[in-house]
Amino acid sequence: MVFLGFALVRPIADPDIWWHLSIGDWILANKTLPTVDHWTTLGEGNPFRAYSWLPEILFSGFYSIFGSKGLMTLLIILTILLGGSLCYVFGYFLKNQKVGVLIGTIVLMALSSHSSLRPQAFVWIYLIWLLYILERVRVKEISSFWVIPIAALWANTHLSTALGILITSIFLLPTPRSVFSGSALFFLGTLLTPYYGGEWLTFFEKLSHPVSFVEIAEFQPATFISIPVVFVLLLVSMIIVTMFQERTSPRFPVALLTVFFTILGLFIVKFLPFSIIFLSLFLVTVMRGGVKPGVFLSGIFTLENFVSTKVVGKGFGIFLVALIIVNGSERLREPLYTERLPEKSVEFIKEKSLKAPVISTFSMGGYLGFSGIKPAFDGRTNLIPQDFWVDYIVALQGFPGYERFLERTKPETLLWMMKSPLPQILKAKGDWCEAFREKGLFVVLVKKPNELCGG
Repeated sequence: MVFLGFALVRPIADPDIWWHLSIGDWILANKTLPTVDHWTTLGEGNPFRAYSWLPEILFSGFYSIFGSKGLMTLLIILTILLGGSLCYVFGYFLKNQKVGVLIGTIVLMALSSHSSLRPQAFVWIYLIWLLYILERVRVKEISSFWVIPIAALWANTHLSTALGILITSIFLLPTPRSVFSGSALFFLGTLLTPYYGGEWLTFFEKLSHPVSFVEIAEFQPATFISIPVVFVLLLVSMIIVTMFQERTSPRFPVALLTVFFTILGLFIVKFLPFSIIFLSLFLVTVMRGGVKPGVFLSGIFTLENFVSTKVVGKGFGIFLVALIIVNGSERLREPLYTERLPEKSVEFIKEKSLKAPVISTFSMGGYLGFSGIKPAFDGRTNLIPQDFWVDYIVALQGFPGYERFLERTKPETLLWMMKSPLPQILKAKGDWCEAFREKGLFVVLVKKPNELCGG
């Protein structure tokens, strides 16, 4: 798992990391949580709950001590914890830890394409241990009270805690008493936050986001050429083969949850990791239910035996250590995917003291704010009115009516993506000029008159 933690991570490219860092810095500096927005001109003073404060202070702490290498280190640690959790919990369900490692490794590879330094990465770990706890509650090995700490961690990390209640209530079917007590205790755990459960109000405000902000990649439907969907199809194929050969099926609650999250993940990319985890749970459940191993399971056990006797040992540990050192040095050498960061553009804006307001595209706002230039918006959709978002998309695509976006933001400086038609439209109209461009990806426009425009 340590080797996979180094081998599977990629340079951090998620633009949301910058506004998460800004909020984490503010929390650590002020020793309290915000109740209003302090980071954007559009949302300044509006009610805001830092519903991901727990990972945000981790991001901020690692970055303040170790810089961008600290962020990569935290991502590697998360990946190792995720892999270890998958292997142990699936080993528990299978009653065979070695086969659990094989299945866990496949699942970790499937999740790695979604892996980034986001609060959701913590939620996947919580989900895996929630399934472990619920299974032990179901077989009466432990008390339902164990769901409370998982719920509390989840509630202080991400708004998706409603999914935890749904999973708890369905997994514990068909016993009404267990369903009620488990769901009630999970809900109680979600109230153990500095906002006393106020995150639920934010959650209900964001229910329409996948529809309202469908232009954002994570709210779009999955495509069958993406790597996570390939793993979904692989897991479905493994499930079908195993069920056919073993003449077995999982518990109805597991099947119901798997179908629900698979459909949800295919319709909304953000939830594909949930689909993969539940398909894997389905697989280990039917693998465990077989009376005697068929061809497929016999092959799995043969593979496990080969790895145990022929691969592990024989200097394999030294080989892994060497790979860890090589991969580790490479990951820490380039922790950030800087090709998608407007570093030089932001430096130019600050160096030339370009006039505010400085308006950027949605994905670049967080980096702009983290660099000390307050953006109009920074990637937090819950602070953007729906009508403003529509005006922004019109401007981004260069459609007629783009003027409404400019009228609402009144920019003096524009940091924009060159692939958008808007910069060319503004230059053609003659009211703006190009002051700087970077990597063929970003352009800085200033409003005339300005000495940078010449003439």
